[in-house]
Amino acid sequence: MVRLPGGCFQMGSPTSEAGRDSDERPHRVCVEAFEIGKHEVTQGEWQAVMGNNPSHFKNGDRHPVENVSWNDVQEYLQRLNQRTGKTYRLPNEAEWE
Repeated sequence: MVRLPGGCFQMGSPTSEAGRDSDERPHRVCVEAFEIGKHEVTQGEWQAVMGNNPSHFKNGDRHPVENVSWNDVQEYLQRLNQRTGKTYRLPNEAEWE
């Protein structure tokens, strides 16, 4: 995990940006410090928690897992949290930005 500092930034895009959606208006967003995984979840990590490997490209335990849905990830996180006693989650939109 890598700790990222909190802070504030301008999120959204200017009205002049091509392809901009109407809900992307610029606005100030502040986030608290948080931790995020430095690397993608690997096929081996997924296998250890879920008991399967849904990846299409099965290149080995050290390669990123793929071919998973948002719902699959929520199940993975629930099981991981139960095993570790910690609280892992996906980053929210502002954190991802």
